[in-house]
Amino acid sequence: PQMRVQFDETSIVGVSQNMSLQRLAVMTTGAVPSQGEVVPIENMVDKRPTLFAFLVSCVHELSGYRIENAFFVNGLLLALGLFVLFAAIRSRLGLCAGLSAPLLVSSVPLTCIVATSAGFELLATVLLLVATVAALAFVDRPSDARCATLLGACMLLAHSRYESILAVALLGSLAAVLVWRRYRPGRRV
Repeated sequence: PQMRVQFDETSIVGVSQNMSLQRLAVMTTGAVPSQGEVVPIENMVDKRPTLFAFLVSCVHELSGYRIENAFFVNGLLLALGLFVLFAAIRSRLGLCAGLSAPLLVSSVPLTCIVATSAGFELLATVLLLVATVAALAFVDRPSDARCATLLGACMLLAHSRYESILAVALLGSLAAVLVWRRYRPGRRV
């Protein structure tokens, strides 16, 4: 594992460190050594969404602060994403397709690069997959529980990456239109 985009990934890990140690979602931009410790003297709110940094800070809480925790989170996200992909494809296309889908995704070189970095791209991808599966389930059989699942997945997706709000708007719009068309009043069955 290695950090690819030096400023982005180190900044995210720095925010997660501050979330864990100072209980603040800020990035330290200035610090001074004092009595054998580094004391932060200047912080700023990072422009990046904080969901990935929050997940990494949760791992910091369990295992102590280490930069490797960001790689661990991405490893867990890869496993989760491949499992969700398997389950979603298997339920729609059968076992053979379900087993093939994670293998095909794993064979893409970019998957390995993103999964072994400390960036938030994999989180956004996994949450887009989860939100899409939730939207399909809601369209198939609308219910309050499925709507709540879709909304929860979309809210997490919106907090994962800058551009994700566009995907949330698109998924929400498509789900609403498809459900309305299918179940509108006066429609003959």
